[in-house]
Amino acid sequence: MCHLKQVSPGSSQTTPSSLLQPQESRSGFGALAQVVCEGSEWCFTVRLGCVSNSSHVCADTLTQIKMGCFTFVKLMMFFFNLLIFLGGLTLLAMGIWVSVDGGSFLQLLGPFSRQGMQFVNVGFFCIAIGAVLVLLGLLGCWGAHKESRCLLLVFFSIILIIFVAEVAAGVVALAYSSFAEGILRAWATPALKDDYGSDPVVTKIWNTTMMELKCCGFTNYTDFVGSKFEKENQGNLPPSCCWTNSSPCRPGEAQRSNVQGCFQQILEILKEHANIVGGIAAGIGVLEVK
Repeated sequence: MCHLKQVSPGSSQTTPSSLLQPQESRSGFGALAQVVCEGSEWCFTVRLGCVSNSSHVCADTLTQIKMGCFTFVKLMMFFFNLLIFLGGLTLLAMGIWVSVDGGSFLQLLGPFSRQGMQFVNVGFFCIAIGAVLVLLGLLGCWGAHKESRCLLLVFFSIILIIFVAEVAAGVVALAYSSFAEGILRAWATPALKDDYGSDPVVTKIWNTTMMELKCCGFTNYTDFVGSKFEKENQGNLPPSCCWTNSSPCRPGEAQRSNVQGCFQQILEILKEHANIVGGIAAGIGVLEVK
């Protein structure tokens, strides 16, 4: 509740005591503060419910407000760092599980994980990332609890380095996206020609991908022309390369069908959900900045 009263310059008129009376007696964050704008013709009396009827700002109450804000920030920092710690602990446990008992992990995820593990050791990767997150979470939580400037400085320094690295990686990814696409295409096309139809794992992965995304090959049906699959199947291509989605799928029918490649299909899906991807990236950045 705010009372506004005009006061003539040089006038000694004071605010009526009725305006200074609190509506009810209570302590804590309530306060009655009269703010006098010096050099102005306007005087503001703000009723905040302070027990004191003094015309000056209640210093004790302002101190309590500052302490309350500091406590809130401290709790929020502790909460966010606890989330980072728990996330790191989950990744660490998963990495140890994959390294110690990879067989059960592969059975859980199916054939997709087998193909991925030929290129990246998922177990050690999860352990490394999890250990970093656990360390960050501990530094942040302990620093917030003890209000240690040294620990908080180390924590924010690491967060700043990670944040700058992520921004740099994003810029590089945008600048060299065509270069990365060329490298990926140079790897995926020979793998299709040589392994599709002969390697059960690769064949199952590509069949599932092409059926779910309704696509054909990495670029288009030409990825299968001259492949082992075509030679072993009397010149036929995978059924997904034709709109009829049935055997036999001849190169001429595949050309008329003009089924899009899986890489382009994935790019379109990412563009359609760019707001979600951007929101997740922004959320990660906000968590790191906090």
